[in-house]
Amino acid sequence: DSLTEEWRPVHYLGFEDRYEVSNFGRVRGWRHGKGRLKTPRLMKPYREPTGHLYVSLINQEHNRTRPLRRGVHQIVLGAFVGPQPPGLDSRHLDVDPGNNTVGNLAYGTRRENVRDAMSHGTFHPWKHSNRNNRKKTA
Repeated sequence: DSLTEEWRPVHYLGFEDRYEVSNFGRVRGWRHGKGRLKTPRLMKPYREPTGHLYVSLINQEHNRTRPLRRGVHQIVLGAFVGPQPPGLDSRHLDVDPGNNTVGNLAYGTRRENVRDAMSHGTFHPWKHSNRNNRKKTA
């Protein structure tokens, strides 16, 4: 049921018991410091200039004191669809990088991602250029 919010653990090393993500694209944390909260706290994601939403995950129990920055879309796909297959990108089917509901996300090729952007009139060549083929300057 797309009207019922379902929560699943965030599937990154050591974060399963600290964070959860919902099919609505919301992330919450169960721990604060070294103790466990009785009620989880909803995290406030930050928006990148591209419009994508990110959260910073912290797990001091696994000697990870530096935050692990992850896109909410990546977390949702990992929890509800499965691990990202090699060579595929995360896609926002409606091309809105702030819409991280599970029904709006899918894995797909770079070509599919560009085709989505072109069909929605949001294609910008400089955003979709092949990062691996850019000339490096000294």
